Amino acid sequence: MARCFALAVALHLSVAPAFAQGADRPEPLVCKPAGQAPFAVVIWNHGLVRDAATFANAQRGWRNMCEALAAEGYLAYIPIRRFVRNLGPADISREADELTKAVNAVITMADVDRTRIALMGHSRGATLALMAAVRRRDLAAVILTAPASIPSRFLGDTLDRVRSMSSPVLLMVENGDELGGLEATRDIDERLKRRSKDDHRTIRYDRGGGHFLFIRKDYWWEDLRTFLDEKLNRTEK
Repeated sequence: MARCFALAVALHLSVAPAFAQGADRPEPLVCKPAGQAPFAVVIWNHGLVRDAATFANAQRGWRNMCEALAAEGYLAYIPIRRFVRNLGPADISREADELTKAVNAVITMADVDRTRIALMGHSRGATLALMAAVRRRDLAAVILTAPASIPSRFLGDTLDRVRSMSSPVLLMVENGDELGGLEATRDIDERLKRRSKDDHRTIRYDRGGGHFLFIRKDYWWEDLRTFLDEKLNRTEK
């Protein structure tokens, strides 16, 4: 399959100052690939952000992920969440609702193919992505990397709903994960196996990288690329 490795065009990169100043609705990162619209889309949901220092350390990685996805030929959309100081159920529910609104906004974008949208998340962002995905039937793919181990009482009926998910799922974790990703992956994988359709893949890597392997393009990327190519049904250019 022909691939576009042209430099992605990154939009909304003025988000960092606004976010650091405590804006209620930080602007997303949007990276468009070369080529003609409409584009298949990957919405990537980042991990936990506790404070300005966390944001400063993470923003370069978010931009790199945005541009890497666009270089593969996808329109990449990264919603930026506010700081989280209280990790209770109210914040988790609010963040899941905000992610749902972000997905709804992406679907209405003029240069988006709404039939080819993937929702992807890492760590807390993966768990939130699952919370949003189980309530939708319009996602062409769901990708969860090193999902955060959040108490089930905070998740509502999310795990129960996994069984009725219609979207194909790619679930990835590294065996050296130090932040609970292995436990959460096991729980989600068990629910996925109960689905009537066999349309998910769980990969447990053992080549190093731990929890933060998936915030950079590394040896796991080829599995992501293969899954996206298959599920978003991209055509030859």
